[in-house]
Amino acid sequence: MRVLRFLALVSVLLLAACGGNETTKSVAGTPDDSATGDYYTAANIWYEHPMRIYSINYHVGTVLRVGTKCHVSSVSRKAIDFETTDGKEFRMLIPGHGHQSHTDMRELFKYYFSRKNEMGPGGKFEHFTRTEQQAVRGAVIMRGMRKEAVLMAYGYPPSDRTVSLDSDIWVYFHARFVTHAVDFENGRTVNAIY
Repeated sequence: MRVLRFLALVSVLLLAACGGNETTKSVAGTPDDSATGDYYTAANIWYEHPMRIYSINYHVGTVLRVGTKCHVSSVSRKAIDFETTDGKEFRMLIPGHGHQSHTDMRELFKYYFSRKNEMGPGGKFEHFTRTEQQAVRGAVIMRGMRKEAVLMAYGYPPSDRTVSLDSDIWVYFHARFVTHAVDFENGRTVNAIY
């Protein structure tokens, strides 16, 4: 039995050593177990530099709208590379230190990319209230929104500031050192952020 365990451990280590390339074609837990291919953005994503979109999702710069069709070309432990249908290239990164310390690329990929266009027919968007739909389109948070609508409108809060989405307070970064809190009561926002 010990020999079998030892051989299994050696096999795992050899496989890891042979996979020296950090870029992979699949990430466990993603749709169809394939991280490359055609997707839609599942939440609004802010960026100042398209090749340096940090997982913290600072709310400054340009908004890449939820429902944008894109092609994911690679996923590694530190980055997701994708291109929109107009040929613009993007790279989403997890910073090497500090923020987002609890998030891995598998989670980040699942949060921001979907095989289904949630803005299209049968998507989550059509089940939102008029206020929630307006907020998603405007990339803002309005009073009375449910958490699912906030995530689509504003993205995911950094996990080092909001450890659980079950919490009644989510903390977002407007800029590097500027945060703002979103308060929930009975599952709906009690404040607005424009």
